[in-house]
Amino acid sequence: MTARAAGRALPAPAGLVLVLATPFLFLHVKYAGGVELSVGSASVSIVVADLAVLAVAAAGLAVGLRDGFAPLRAARAVWIAAAALLALILLATALGKARHDAYPLADHLVSALKFAEYAALAPAVALLAQGRTRLLALGAVAGWAAVATSYGLAQFAGLAGGLDGESRALLRQPSFLGYEDFNVLSAAALAIAIAGVATGAAGGTRERALAWLGGTAGAVGVVLSGGLSGVLGVGAAMLGALVLARLRGELTPRRALGTVALVSVVLAGTMLMRGNDIQAFFRFLGIEAKHAQTAGQVESYSQRTLLGYIGLRIFAADPLLGAGWQGSREEYAYGPQLAAAHARFPDEPLRAFPSPEHPWGVHNAYVQALADMGVGGGVLFTGFFVLAILAGGRAAVRAPPATALVALVPVLWLLALAGLQNGRGIVAGIPLDALLWLAVGLVARTLWEVDRGEA
Repeated sequence: MTARAAGRALPAPAGLVLVLATPFLFLHVKYAGGVELSVGSASVSIVVADLAVLAVAAAGLAVGLRDGFAPLRAARAVWIAAAALLALILLATALGKARHDAYPLADHLVSALKFAEYAALAPAVALLAQGRTRLLALGAVAGWAAVATSYGLAQFAGLAGGLDGESRALLRQPSFLGYEDFNVLSAAALAIAIAGVATGAAGGTRERALAWLGGTAGAVGVVLSGGLSGVLGVGAAMLGALVLARLRGELTPRRALGTVALVSVVLAGTMLMRGNDIQAFFRFLGIEAKHAQTAGQVESYSQRTLLGYIGLRIFAADPLLGAGWQGSREEYAYGPQLAAAHARFPDEPLRAFPSPEHPWGVHNAYVQALADMGVGGGVLFTGFFVLAILAGGRAAVRAPPATALVALVPVLWLLALAGLQNGRGIVAGIPLDALLWLAVGLVARTLWEVDRGEA
């Protein structure tokens, strides 16, 4: 059966569930709505995003029961790695309580289950993303990013307030997601443009229009959100696009120059937006003469370095098992490391260090995986990304020109996320998680269609 025939065979409601659910996966909890439930000593929030995830999972299951689950076979190694990671998270949750009396089992079990819930997106997307549904799904991401960027521009101009209602005109903006998640969504949209420029958007008019929409919304959004980890992710996506386009034989000097120029403009804009913070980080590194800090002030980049140092010390204290899933946020884990951290970073304000009032966590997913789950967690977390990227790259190189853009984008999303994770901890149920599992599902679908000659 050809991809076109598969697209016709798919009932419109099943494919549209994925497309219509996308905006709800990229919202701040303030706008998501929902209910708060008490389960024992834990509090469980059920928001619209959870319902969107469950709707996509149910639609995928329905299609799988009807048409079979064959599209999942081609990415078998990725599914095994994902299952192993999820199993280790649950094991680390159980061991956290068994080894540490202060470990809040109920709260962290809810977090682990939420992470597994979002993982259900991946196989569902692999089953749902038939025919034109993949392009529509990318369009939903780019279109929603355009809405988010438009609102961010209104905030930048002082016409709309931030998440707390306060206006911060001419500064970095959170849109309706929060700074970091706005950065993630914008980077995802920009990756669509990067794929389009690197390959020439050979699919046709719709692909070129999608690349323009993603490029405009994504570039402006990354700058407005002001996250340098987003620029790191976009840079990784750019390098991946250039390599894959070269392997496909589609990279020309003009396309390479255009790809680099696009990312360079975004980098320059972000550096301007975060100039003061970057200067503060240089002072923290001793590159400039130090200036007195205001009491209580927390500089994001220097603080992340501090928190990463604490995370590595937590890992070194128990390299085999770690502190338990999300245990690096708990005082029993970070408390013994504070004396060394204060000695190592004597000029950092007190509020920058973790405390019961401000647990902070480890703002680096790779370090957190080590701190929470030991060396096995670090290997599985990183290995899962590597396997998914390699599988996606294999599919992207072999995809025909007509589907080059939709084949490249999920790989670039994974590369961007691999960079973004350097500035984010592992948090369940956030837009970054949604993008991760959407990308894995699209990679699996593309790989299956390429293997069957249907892409």
